[in-house]
Amino acid sequence: VELCHAGLDIAEFFDEAGRLVRRVVPFDGFCSLTLDPATLLPTSHFTHNSMRPEDVPRLAENEYAHEDFNKFAALARSPRPAAALSEATEGVLERSARYREILQSNGFGDELRLTALDDALAWACFAFYRAETEPNFDEADAHLGAEVSAVLAEGVRCAILLAAAPTAEGPDAPGLILLTKGGKIEAVTPAAERWLAELITPAPAAGRLPQVVNAVAYRALLAAEGGGEGMARARVPSASGWLVLHGSLVGDRAERRTAVIIEPARSPEIAPLIVEAYGLSE
Repeated sequence: VELCHAGLDIAEFFDEAGRLVRRVVPFDGFCSLTLDPATLLPTSHFTHNSMRPEDVPRLAENEYAHEDFNKFAALARSPRPAAALSEATEGVLERSARYREILQSNGFGDELRLTALDDALAWACFAFYRAETEPNFDEADAHLGAEVSAVLAEGVRCAILLAAAPTAEGPDAPGLILLTKGGKIEAVTPAAERWLAELITPAPAAGRLPQVVNAVAYRALLAAEGGGEGMARARVPSASGWLVLHGSLVGDRAERRTAVIIEPARSPEIAPLIVEAYGLSE
């Protein structure tokens, strides 16, 4: 609780929160993400002694484009918002594509996932990893994760409010990113490059995009496969205020091309989020 009100920025809060959790639930590395509570799309992604940068986009693809265990959105709706992969797979980690294709190649075995909820709103999520040589997480670990869910959400909520306080006027022209099948970059406008530099997230690997862009693109593809218009949206804190990312399908559905537009958030778009972040009553 003291950490939540220490005035830390998002990255500092995640680092310190991980240090505290590790005292009682040992792990070898973790990932932390902030979320847009309305869409459950990640608005920043931090790796802490865990994933190689080139594997971060694959996590977004796994989360929004493929079936797997312990999805963060599912945990947000679960009676217990934390679960171990070993528990979900009944001890057979190989049943999980995330384990086979990403965790194992990074030297990890079991994974404990946690969605941080405050009054049923999801503000962040965590994935804690143990090395292949270490024992799996147990039910007591998942129970403790669930117990700290609300206080972690409070800390992230406070850090987001601090981070997204505008400090200067930025450009106001929307930026455009075009992605081909598989999430490869086809084109990025200069305005989009400026907005990407404003995002509060670690620099991605060379030739890659921040996780929120990948997530919005994959969510748009998922929406199109479900028979919808193929649209997705996320409100994102940045160094100069709030941004909105719009993802949409481009051209023929079979080509799986997507466009992501980045622009400053208008007041009506982010007013509900600000009200929720401050915990104001109706």
